[in-house]
Amino acid sequence: MSDERIFYNAVAIAAESNYAFLQKMIRKFRNYRNAWEHQHKESFTRLAEPETIEQFCKRRKAIDPQKEWEKIAACGAQLIFPEDKDYPPLLKEASSPAERPPALYVLGRIPEGNAIAVVGTRMASEYGKRACNHIVSELGRNGVVITSGLALGIDETAHQSCIEAGGKTVAVIGSGFNNIYPTKNKTLAARIVAAGGAIVSEYPLDAAPLRHHFPERNRIISGLSRGVLVIEAPEKSGSLITARYALEQNRDVFAVPGPISSKNFSGSHRLIKEGAAVVTAAEDILEEYGWEKTVRTNLNITFESDAQERIFKTLAAAHESLAVDAIVAAANLDAKTVNRELTLLMIRGIIKDVGGRFYIA
Repeated sequence: MSDERIFYNAVAIAAESNYAFLQKMIRKFRNYRNAWEHQHKESFTRLAEPETIEQFCKRRKAIDPQKEWEKIAACGAQLIFPEDKDYPPLLKEASSPAERPPALYVLGRIPEGNAIAVVGTRMASEYGKRACNHIVSELGRNGVVITSGLALGIDETAHQSCIEAGGKTVAVIGSGFNNIYPTKNKTLAARIVAAGGAIVSEYPLDAAPLRHHFPERNRIISGLSRGVLVIEAPEKSGSLITARYALEQNRDVFAVPGPISSKNFSGSHRLIKEGAAVVTAAEDILEEYGWEKTVRTNLNITFESDAQERIFKTLAAAHESLAVDAIVAAANLDAKTVNRELTLLMIRGIIKDVGGRFYIA
C-alpha cells in the first residue's frame, strides 16, 4: 500500500475532512506525505482560517498514521483515489474538483453497470414506500444498480427493495464506517455488502455523522448515477439538494407524482413542474436510457397445480415482491394453499423469499 494513502488518511483525520483545506494543501505540498511532515503552523498560513490550522496541528499530534491505516485494513475497507481503476468512472469524469472527492473509503465493491440514485424523505408515507418498492424492485431485477444514502424512510426502502429483488445497491453515508448512521441500519449496511454492493464514504473511519456531512454526501449519490429518482419529497427535503446536484452534474432528474393534497410530495411536484420526468414504473427509466429488460428464462415452466400458476402470475403482474397476505388476496387462494405452493416453488428455484416477501427468481 502506497504511503500516499496512509498519509491522506492521517491528514483527512486531522483536518476533519475539510476538503477546501485538503485541496489547498495538495496544491501547495504536492502530496499528502509532504503535508503531514510539515510540522510548523506557519507552513499552513493562508490555507485556512487560523483556528482551523490551530486545531489541525493540535489533532495531528495524537495521530499515528500507520496505526490509523491498520484500522482500515482491519475492517476490510479500501481507500481509492481518482486515478485508481476502481474509482467510479462517472465521478472521475466530474468537471469540478468539488464534485470529485479526493478519495473514497469503500466497504465491499462498487458494482459496475447502469446506476440510478433513489432518494426521498425520511418520514416516508406508506404510498411512498410502496411506490419505491414497486419501481426499485423491477430496476434491481433488470440489473440497475441503486444508489442511495442509507437513511430512514425512502433510502432504506430503496436498498431493501433492490436486495430483495436480487439486485446490487450502493449506500453513500455521511459518517465513517465505525459510526454508521442511523445505527438501526447497521444490519442493512452489512446486507448491502453481502449482496455484492458497497458502502461508500468520503469520511475517515471514526468520523461522526455531523449535520453538514449529509448534504455534502448527496453530490456523491448523484455523481455515481446516470439519473436521480425522487420518490417522495416535501419542500425542504434533502432530496431536493440531491436533485440540484444532479442538474449541476448534467444528470437526469425523475420524480414520482403523489397525492395532490400531500405536503410530503410538494417538493416532488415542484420538480415535475420544473421539468423532472414523471416516473410511475421502472419501464419509464429503462426506456429513457434504452436499457434492455432482463429476459426471464422461467416463463415456460410447467406448473404442478393451478394454484402454483396463479401465484406465479400474481407475482409476475405485481412487478414487486409480495407478502403472503397480498398473494392470498390477489390470487384468491387460502393462506394454507399459498404457503404450501410457495414452498414448492422455492424448492424448484422458481421464486425467492427475502424477509417474508416473495418474488420471481
